Amino acid sequence: MPVALQRSAALREYDYSTAAYLRDCASRAPAGRKIGEADVVALRALAQGVADAMRAWAAPFEKLDLARSLGGRRPAVLEPKRAGALVLESVFDELIDPGAWRVLAAALELEILE
Repeated sequence: MPVALQRSAALREYDYSTAAYLRDCASRAPAGRKIGEADVVALRALAQGVADAMRAWAAPFEKLDLARSLGGRRPAVLEPKRAGALVLESVFDELIDPGAWRVLAAALELEILE
């Protein structure tokens, strides 16, 4: 899929996830939407931090002599989308509620595509 279409799909998912999360927040408390909006800003910053870390990992990763490189490729390649999904699942899955996790995942997808 061309990058422009990937970015468009990622933006739609981010918008959908954010809107659903904000609706859920608004339904839980009188000031829920305002709190949710602050959470979305924090989740975007968190996604940017994860993406920046993955970019920093790429060069050292490629220097590793990996026995399990995908398909025997040399040098090994850190695939940002897969690595991002693994980081989110292993670190944040049980730490934030599912709606916030979906916003974080969608925000990370956007960061990776930039």
